[in-house]
Amino acid sequence: MVVDKVCRPLRVIATEVTEPACKWALEWVASLAAGCVLADKAYDADEIIFSLPARGIVPIIPPKINRKSQRPYDKSIYKKRPVIENFSLK
Repeated sequence: MVVDKVCRPLRVIATEVTEPACKWALEWVASLAAGCVLADKAYDADEIIFSLPARGIVPIIPPKINRKSQRPYDKSIYKKRPVIENFSLK
């Protein structure tokens, strides 16, 4: 789901249940003018993490526990993720 600064939905993108969503993440982001990408640990892939800053987008994705180098992320912004997820439950 793509939302604006105040968590209003702009676009919903559905994929096959059997496909990992992170497979499509770069394609989704490429079509947006985004300031940041807020996602869960499933999107902590080097291809995603390193390509976003090159596009001027800040990744707000917590690192997986098994990452050798735990990189920082903005925890205060990440706290908004449940608001977005709860909207999709409605």
